[in-house]
Parts: sequence; C-alpha cells; structure tokens
Amino acid sequence: MAIVWLGSASFIYYNVSVLNKHRSSKEQKKLQSEYEKKYKKYERILQPKVTDVMVYADIFPEKRNISMRAVLKIKNKTDQRIDSCTCSPPTASTTPCCSTNSRFRYRNSS
Repeated sequence: MAIVWLGSASFIYYNVSVLNKHRSSKEQKKLQSEYEKKYKKYERILQPKVTDVMVYADIFPEKRNISMRAVLKIKNKTDQRIDSCTCSPPTASTTPCCSTNSRFRYRNSS
C-alpha cells in the first residue's frame, strides 16, 4: 500500500511541479496585474471579429506529436475602417499568430 501511495504522490508531484509550472494565487494575481497594465492600451482598439474557425490536425501517436493548422474567417462588424490587427501575446503553449511562419491571405468576400 505504501508503494502505491508513494508512486501516486511522485506522479502527481512530477506533473504538477516539474512538467507544469504551478503558481500560487499571489503569483497569478501579480502576473494578471502586469498583463493588464501592459496591454490596457489596446483595450479600445477596433478589431475584426472571428466568424468561423476550421482546425486541421494531423496526429502522430507513434511520435507523440501533433501538427495543427487553423483557418480563421474574420469580419469587420463595425462601421469604421480597421487599418491593422492586433494579436494576443503568445504563451508557452502557443505559436505567435504573427510569426514569420504564418501566412496571411486577404480575400474580399463581399
């Protein structure tokens, strides 16, 4: 029984503290505050709205890998001209939407 408990505790500790960054609520609130201060200036900028998402995924279980591609349809739902788009900052688990690998194509659907 002690071996099962020790194995479970080790597995949980490894997943929570080694593989995934655990933050206390105080650390999380500090990061959230810094994020809000840094990006507050973008709060009122007009942005197009995402109207459709298609996600394509190639799963390679033998390599424990996945390759994903997404196609987003966006539309200006305001009555004003939008001259630029702003992307969310990347996190550790995402690829920046404005990376050099990204391909942007403009299609006038009107």
